[in-house]
Amino acid sequence: MSDAATNDAATSAAATSAATRAEAVTLAGLVALLGAAPGVAPVDRVLTGLATAVGGDRCDVTAAVAAELARRYLRAARCFHAGAPAPRSWQVLFRWWEPAVSSPLRATLVGVAVLAGNDLPPAVVSTCTLLGHAPGPAECDAVDSISRTLADIVRDAVLDAGGADPDGAEAAEGLLLLLARRDPWRLAEHLWTLRGRPAEAEAERSALDWRTSAVGRALLA
Repeated sequence: MSDAATNDAATSAAATSAATRAEAVTLAGLVALLGAAPGVAPVDRVLTGLATAVGGDRCDVTAAVAAELARRYLRAARCFHAGAPAPRSWQVLFRWWEPAVSSPLRATLVGVAVLAGNDLPPAVVSTCTLLGHAPGPAECDAVDSISRTLADIVRDAVLDAGGADPDGAEAAEGLLLLLARRDPWRLAEHLWTLRGRPAEAEAERSALDWRTSAVGRALLA
């Protein structure tokens, strides 16, 4: 590798490190807000568990994408409780959730479904926009890592339920199959191709929100 190429690579790596370092710090800060912000307690625990698995002080793409997931959830919760527009997929959960009577397992399942199905693809696009490059192997690895962690959280939630919600446990199996299909990565790549075409991108995000809201309603049925 030439000196110029080496310098370019070092500069790119430094820029990526700086950007992801800022996002990792934001991840830690966002997780600290979860308990105080309006939301759904089981989803707060999902994101706290994700941050723990990712490592809130890490400076890599996975931490950056996880931070964007937390940011999107907090923004949706605040908008919903303020009477402002919020994603349909999150509205399904926010309208259903009643802390005293709602099933934590079902809330966990819907939260994971929305995080993976509606929020993860655009979170990758936002992160890549911040870093100034197209989705690549690092982002693909981040999506796979986050999906595996979310699947582990679902399995733990089923165990914690202890057979109290057999229908929920059965629904969890279907969600685990969805998490294993790598749809979030394919959707992230597709959304990236729509940059510069805002009408098409918005239509695709709206369709994604509709599909995920339907999954959420099915998980709560």
